[in-house]
Amino acid sequence: MSKHLESLYQNLLNGKLPHNLSWSEAVELVGHLGEVQPHGGDEFVFRVGGQRVFFKRPQTHDLGLEEVSRLRKFLKEAGPDAHKSGSHARRQRIVGNRQCLCGEKYGGESGIRKHAKT
Repeated sequence: MSKHLESLYQNLLNGKLPHNLSWSEAVELVGHLGEVQPHGGDEFVFRVGGQRVFFKRPQTHDLGLEEVSRLRKFLKEAGPDAHKSGSHARRQRIVGNRQCLCGEKYGGESGIRKHAKT
């Protein structure tokens, strides 16, 4: 996990709730810990460990304070070792954003390819 994502993860779990958490940061973090899948329209399923939660992509760039609080609760329920587990293959598809992040994990290495639809 990058230093930025590790810091974001730790702050979400233990620190003051950030007031400027962007949707893309939330998706990147959850995608690294588990998976993010579209669920129709602007709704997405976040899965980490045995936990699952639905989030709607906000109309603004940042998540609202209530959504950040929900994300914190979700990550805490997923457990303290969620960032250590990870899957062997991860995919993130962001349809409404016209971006697809695809990653494969091989022996501790992670490669991310961004595909922008035109």
